Amino acid sequence: MSGKHGLPTLNGNQNNTYSNKRQKIVSLNSYKEAKTIYKFMSGKTAILTLMVMLIAVVLSSPTAHAAVTPTCDKSLWQHVFLPTRLHIVNPCITATGVIKSIQVVNDGDFHIKLLADNSSLINQANIKFENGDLVLEAICQNTVSRSEVGSACDNFNHPALSIPPVGSHVTVTGSYVLDTRNNNWAEIHPITSIAAIP
Repeated sequence: MSGKHGLPTLNGNQNNTYSNKRQKIVSLNSYKEAKTIYKFMSGKTAILTLMVMLIAVVLSSPTAHAAVTPTCDKSLWQHVFLPTRLHIVNPCITATGVIKSIQVVNDGDFHIKLLADNSSLINQANIKFENGDLVLEAICQNTVSRSEVGSACDNFNHPALSIPPVGSHVTVTGSYVLDTRNNNWAEIHPITSIAAIP
């Protein structure tokens, strides 16, 4: 049967079939659109999640914050005996590690051995002569009985350092040097501060 304009006309059953097919086509198109939107939204969600994670990683990175420059007390050098024996590698650093031993020496210092968290701070002399430990020198903290020291610790008016006990994980700040009298092993000498890490 032909209808107006010569187009075929549909009887009732054919019309129902056509409607059903049309609904299926519409449903299929809606499904595809929904799937596309879902993928798009999932993609956006994934991107947003990735961005949030990236921001979190950046913010948690030490380099994300303004670099904190360690502060050393330069006036301590006035009380280092024979300072020319110490070759300064870095005038002020902060290091961390575990205290392995603390020794009172006759030059008035505490000679502290530190198992440094950063192994690049030690050299072959530290490995050979100091069991791989970084040497810390807290100057003029004890009675001086070594004549060579002379008056280096005279008028030392800096507060006494509270040295955490052996086994403590600490942070220490001071001058990073090589002791030319002791096979050029690496030291932090003099130390400005030392404190246990909570």
